[in-house]
Amino acid sequence: MNNIKCSSPQCLGGALVIFNSKGSIDSSYFTNNYCQSDGGAIGIVNLNGNTTISKTEIKDNVSDGNGGGISFITNLSNNVLAVTQSVLEGNTAKQNGGGAYLEFQTDPTYSYLTSISSTSVQFNKANLGGGVLY
Repeated sequence: MNNIKCSSPQCLGGALVIFNSKGSIDSSYFTNNYCQSDGGAIGIVNLNGNTTISKTEIKDNVSDGNGGGISFITNLSNNVLAVTQSVLEGNTAKQNGGGAYLEFQTDPTYSYLTSISSTSVQFNKANLGGGVLY
């Protein structure tokens, strides 16, 4: 998904949004996307199960909010977001989390697991947390 622009303040995820659902993104490319709010390429809100992003390149995306590459915001518990064997590179967030922004909005005793493994995170920019902000 390339060169997609979402220019409304209500946007979430310039190219893709996962809302109150679960899923898998595999062997995909997200480049040069834009979101006026959170998630330049991918916006994820309230997972309803495990979600995996693998073997995926998320490059050169821009968010005027949080998460130049990925924005993950949840208030649900016991959900897993795993990013593996992927690339988060050259993404820009005007606020926080250039590569990825992770926000958990509920009781901290709930069990969350977010994993970023075997993934290149480089050349991302943000006001705070250029690579990843948790």
